[in-house]
Amino acid sequence: MTGNIAYHKKIQSQYFLLRAHSPDIAATAKPGQFVMIKVSSENTTDPLLRRPLSIMSAEPESGIIEMIYKIAGRGTALLSNKKTGQNLDIIGPLGNGFPELPQSHSALVVGGGVGIPPLIFLTQRLCQRDNVAVTAFIGAKTGQDIVCPERFLINGAENVLCATENGDTGVKGFVTEALNDFLNKHSVDTPVIYACGPEQMLKAVARIGKSRSIPTFVSLEEHMGCGVGACLGCVVDTVNGYKTVCSDGPVFNTADLKSWI
Repeated sequence: MTGNIAYHKKIQSQYFLLRAHSPDIAATAKPGQFVMIKVSSENTTDPLLRRPLSIMSAEPESGIIEMIYKIAGRGTALLSNKKTGQNLDIIGPLGNGFPELPQSHSALVVGGGVGIPPLIFLTQRLCQRDNVAVTAFIGAKTGQDIVCPERFLINGAENVLCATENGDTGVKGFVTEALNDFLNKHSVDTPVIYACGPEQMLKAVARIGKSRSIPTFVSLEEHMGCGVGACLGCVVDTVNGYKTVCSDGPVFNTADLKSWI
């Protein structure tokens, strides 16, 4: 389908905020889902593969979806050159998002780097439920990779705890250390953990969840070819056999990830 770029600007370091007018996607998108965007120009197919971007917000009333991405290679560099007002070839929403557990009263969302934006969307939806308290933990190597922490508070989170490896923003250390320290100091009512970020961070989050018997759901980051499960280029081993991250995920219960348990 075709969208239209409503806003596209560099917001910090190598990060860009992209707003696209795509009413069909905005009306149906759920937290944890993503879109696949054609980054080549209209008259070429180079590069051939689309680039997956997670959805940071979806506004059915305006038809606008928001995404934040970081320039990580040629594809995202080409995307960064697209201008406000241009058409955007976009497919979505794709994948299965984060489950909202009705029995949970406390959500702990843990994001790292480009894994932060989908958790902003999740926080918004969770906080629309009257009985859910959200605490956000966001981490990165430096403060330049901490994106939009204020959006968690705007969307209703009770607190946002930042951690950076060099200590220039928030506490010094890994975001998983901040999560563990929080759980050591606070009594949390029927918690659930949601996380998105680098694999090593997600595995550390999974260990924390398992050690404390907290349901833990992670959104995996994998190289995707088609985005719909056809090419089998993003499979992960689960207790129920191999699953594709793009169509069966990207969100999985860590208890189902075979190599993680």
